[in-house]
Amino acid sequence: DVHVARISAGVFLSAKHLLTAVSTAIGTDAAPAASRPELRRIVHERLQALFAAEARCFVLVDDAGELEADALDELVQLAELEPVGTHFRVVRFAQPGIRDALGKASGGQRVGPLLHEVLVERYALNELRGYLQFRLARAGLKGASPFSEDDYAEIFRRSQGIPGRANAIAGRMLRADAPAVDQRKLYFIAAGAAAAWRPWWSAA
Repeated sequence: DVHVARISAGVFLSAKHLLTAVSTAIGTDAAPAASRPELRRIVHERLQALFAAEARCFVLVDDAGELEADALDELVQLAELEPVGTHFRVVRFAQPGIRDALGKASGGQRVGPLLHEVLVERYALNELRGYLQFRLARAGLKGASPFSEDDYAEIFRRSQGIPGRANAIAGRMLRADAPAVDQRKLYFIAAGAAAAWRPWWSAA
Protein backbone atom coordinates (compact mmCIF):
# COMPACT_ATOMS: atom_id res chain seq x y z
CA ASP A 1 0.00 0.00 0.00
CA VAL A 2 3.02 2.30 -0.39
CA HIS A 3 3.32 4.47 -3.49
CA VAL A 4 6.81 5.74 -4.31
CA ALA A 5 7.83 8.25 -6.96
CA ARG A 6 11.62 8.11 -7.36
CA ILE A 7 12.70 11.04 -9.49
CA SER A 8 16.08 12.07 -10.84
CA ALA A 9 16.05 15.83 -11.23
CA GLY A 10 18.71 15.56 -13.91
CA VAL A 11 16.03 13.99 -16.11
CA PHE A 12 12.81 15.60 -14.84
CA LEU A 13 13.84 19.27 -14.73
CA SER A 14 10.56 21.04 -15.46
CA ALA A 15 7.39 21.26 -13.39
CA LYS A 16 5.32 19.39 -15.96
CA HIS A 17 7.83 16.55 -16.25
CA LEU A 18 7.99 16.28 -12.47
CA LEU A 19 4.20 16.19 -12.11
CA THR A 20 3.98 13.59 -14.88
CA ALA A 21 6.49 11.36 -13.06
CA VAL A 22 4.57 11.67 -9.77
CA SER A 23 1.29 11.06 -11.61
CA THR A 24 2.58 7.81 -13.10
CA ALA A 25 3.95 6.61 -9.76
CA ILE A 26 0.65 7.08 -7.90
CA GLY A 27 -1.44 5.46 -10.62
CA THR A 28 -3.45 8.30 -12.14
CA ASP A 29 -4.91 8.26 -15.63
CA ALA A 30 -3.60 11.67 -16.65
CA ALA A 31 -3.38 12.18 -20.41
CA PRO A 32 0.14 12.71 -21.81
CA ALA A 33 -0.95 16.06 -23.27
CA ALA A 34 -2.44 17.35 -20.01
CA SER A 35 -1.46 20.88 -19.03
CA ARG A 36 0.51 21.68 -15.89
CA PRO A 37 -2.58 22.97 -13.98
CA GLU A 38 -4.54 19.88 -15.03
CA LEU A 39 -1.72 17.57 -13.98
CA ARG A 40 -1.49 19.36 -10.62
CA ARG A 41 -5.23 18.96 -10.04
CA ILE A 42 -5.16 15.25 -10.95
CA VAL A 43 -2.10 14.54 -8.78
CA HIS A 44 -3.42 16.46 -5.77
CA GLU A 45 -6.85 14.80 -5.96
CA ARG A 46 -5.31 11.34 -6.27
CA LEU A 47 -3.01 11.98 -3.30
CA GLN A 48 -5.90 13.20 -1.16
CA ALA A 49 -7.81 10.02 -2.03
CA LEU A 50 -4.81 7.90 -1.07
CA PHE A 51 -4.49 9.76 2.24
CA ALA A 52 -8.16 9.10 2.96
CA ALA A 53 -7.55 5.39 2.29
CA GLU A 54 -4.66 5.41 4.80
CA ALA A 55 -2.14 4.65 2.05
CA ARG A 56 1.39 6.01 2.36
CA CYS A 57 3.17 7.93 -0.37
CA PHE A 58 6.75 9.09 -0.84
CA VAL A 59 8.25 11.38 -3.46
CA LEU A 60 12.05 10.98 -3.51
CA VAL A 61 13.90 13.58 -5.58
CA ASP A 62 17.60 13.10 -6.25
CA ASP A 63 19.75 16.14 -7.15
CA ALA A 64 16.78 18.36 -6.30
CA GLY A 65 18.89 21.48 -6.63
CA GLU A 66 18.90 20.96 -10.40
CA LEU A 67 15.13 21.39 -10.69
CA GLU A 68 13.76 24.49 -12.33
CA ALA A 69 12.14 27.04 -10.00
CA ASP A 70 8.60 26.14 -11.06
CA ALA A 71 9.28 22.46 -10.36
CA LEU A 72 10.56 23.34 -6.87
CA ASP A 73 7.33 25.28 -6.35
CA GLU A 74 5.34 22.16 -7.27
CA LEU A 75 7.32 20.15 -4.72
CA VAL A 76 6.50 22.69 -2.01
CA GLN A 77 2.81 22.49 -2.93
CA LEU A 78 2.94 18.70 -2.79
CA ALA A 79 4.58 18.72 0.63
CA GLU A 80 1.99 21.17 1.92
CA LEU A 81 -0.84 18.73 1.12
CA GLU A 82 0.03 16.97 4.37
CA PRO A 83 2.64 18.93 6.35
CA VAL A 84 2.41 16.57 9.33
CA GLY A 85 3.81 13.77 7.18
CA THR A 86 1.63 10.96 8.54
CA HIS A 87 0.88 9.55 5.10
CA PHE A 88 3.05 11.57 2.77
CA ARG A 89 6.66 12.72 2.59
CA VAL A 90 8.59 14.65 -0.01
CA VAL A 91 12.28 13.89 0.44
CA ARG A 92 14.86 15.93 -1.45
CA PHE A 93 18.49 14.95 -1.82
CA ALA A 94 20.49 18.08 -2.58
CA GLN A 95 23.28 20.42 -1.62
CA PRO A 96 22.67 22.73 1.39
CA GLY A 97 21.62 25.62 -0.89
CA ILE A 98 18.32 23.84 -1.58
CA ARG A 99 16.77 25.55 1.47
CA ASP A 100 17.23 29.02 -0.05
CA ALA A 101 16.07 27.81 -3.46
CA LEU A 102 12.88 26.38 -1.95
CA GLY A 103 12.25 29.60 -0.06
CA LYS A 104 12.45 31.60 -3.29
CA ALA A 105 10.28 29.12 -5.18
CA SER A 106 7.59 29.26 -2.49
CA GLY A 107 7.52 33.05 -2.30
CA GLY A 108 9.48 33.25 0.94
CA GLN A 109 7.23 30.84 2.84
CA ARG A 110 8.68 28.92 5.75
CA VAL A 111 9.93 25.65 4.30
CA GLY A 112 11.83 24.26 7.27
CA PRO A 113 9.09 21.81 8.32
CA LEU A 114 8.91 20.51 4.74
CA LEU A 115 12.55 19.48 4.66
CA HIS A 116 14.21 16.38 6.01
CA GLU A 117 17.96 16.88 6.10
CA VAL A 118 20.51 14.07 6.03
CA LEU A 119 24.23 14.75 6.19
CA VAL A 120 26.13 12.85 3.51
CA GLU A 121 29.81 12.61 4.37
CA ARG A 122 32.37 13.37 1.72
CA TYR A 123 34.31 10.49 0.23
CA ALA A 124 38.06 10.06 0.48
CA LEU A 125 39.84 9.54 -2.84
CA ASN A 126 39.81 5.73 -2.60
CA GLU A 127 36.12 5.73 -1.67
CA LEU A 128 35.27 8.04 -4.54
CA ARG A 129 37.17 5.83 -7.00
CA GLY A 130 35.16 2.80 -5.84
CA TYR A 131 31.91 4.76 -6.03
CA LEU A 132 32.51 5.83 -9.64
CA GLN A 133 33.54 2.32 -10.65
CA PHE A 134 30.30 1.03 -9.13
CA ARG A 135 28.31 3.62 -11.12
CA LEU A 136 30.01 2.65 -14.34
CA ALA A 137 29.34 -1.03 -13.68
CA ARG A 138 25.68 -0.26 -12.98
CA ALA A 139 25.55 1.61 -16.29
CA GLY A 140 26.77 -1.55 -18.06
CA LEU A 141 30.49 -0.92 -18.54
CA LYS A 142 32.57 -4.05 -18.83
CA GLY A 143 36.34 -4.05 -18.79
CA ALA A 144 38.82 -1.40 -17.77
CA SER A 145 37.74 1.90 -16.29
CA PRO A 146 37.80 4.87 -18.71
CA PHE A 147 39.42 6.99 -15.99
CA SER A 148 43.11 7.07 -15.24
CA GLU A 149 44.47 7.64 -11.74
CA ASP A 150 45.07 11.27 -12.71
CA ASP A 151 41.42 11.52 -13.80
CA TYR A 152 40.20 10.16 -10.46
CA ALA A 153 42.43 12.64 -8.63
CA GLU A 154 41.07 15.50 -10.72
CA ILE A 155 37.45 14.45 -10.14
CA PHE A 156 38.16 14.22 -6.43
CA ARG A 157 39.77 17.66 -6.39
CA ARG A 158 36.95 19.34 -8.30
CA SER A 159 34.11 17.56 -6.47
CA GLN A 160 35.67 17.83 -3.00
CA GLY A 161 34.53 14.23 -2.46
CA ILE A 162 30.80 14.98 -2.81
CA PRO A 163 29.21 11.99 -4.63
CA GLY A 164 26.60 13.83 -6.71
CA ARG A 165 29.07 16.48 -7.81
CA ALA A 166 31.61 13.78 -8.74
CA ASN A 167 28.95 12.01 -10.80
CA ALA A 168 28.26 15.15 -12.83
CA ILE A 169 31.96 15.92 -13.37
CA ALA A 170 32.69 12.33 -14.44
CA GLY A 171 29.79 12.41 -16.89
CA ARG A 172 30.98 15.67 -18.43
CA MET A 173 34.53 14.32 -18.77
CA LEU A 174 33.27 11.23 -20.58
CA ARG A 175 31.04 13.19 -22.93
CA ALA A 176 33.83 15.64 -23.75
CA ASP A 177 36.16 12.73 -24.52
CA ALA A 178 33.76 11.12 -26.99
CA PRO A 179 34.62 12.34 -30.52
CA ALA A 180 31.11 11.97 -31.93
CA VAL A 181 27.64 11.06 -30.73
CA ASP A 182 27.44 7.97 -32.97
CA GLN A 183 30.61 6.59 -31.35
CA ARG A 184 29.28 6.47 -27.84
CA LYS A 185 26.32 5.31 -25.81
CA LEU A 186 24.89 7.33 -22.94
CA TYR A 187 23.43 5.52 -19.97
CA PHE A 188 21.58 7.40 -17.25
CA ILE A 189 22.38 5.89 -13.90
CA ALA A 190 20.67 6.25 -10.53
CA ALA A 191 21.75 9.82 -9.77
CA GLY A 192 20.93 11.08 -13.25
CA ALA A 193 24.52 11.52 -14.40
CA ALA A 194 25.46 10.00 -17.73
CA ALA A 195 28.18 7.43 -18.26
CA ALA A 196 29.52 7.03 -21.77
CA TRP A 197 31.82 4.65 -23.51
CA ARG A 198 33.09 3.82 -26.96
CA PRO A 199 32.50 0.42 -28.64
CA TRP A 200 36.20 -0.44 -28.69
CA TRP A 201 36.42 -0.45 -24.88
CA SER A 202 34.76 -3.84 -24.62
CA ALA A 203 37.17 -5.26 -27.19
CA ALA A 204 40.27 -3.91 -25.49
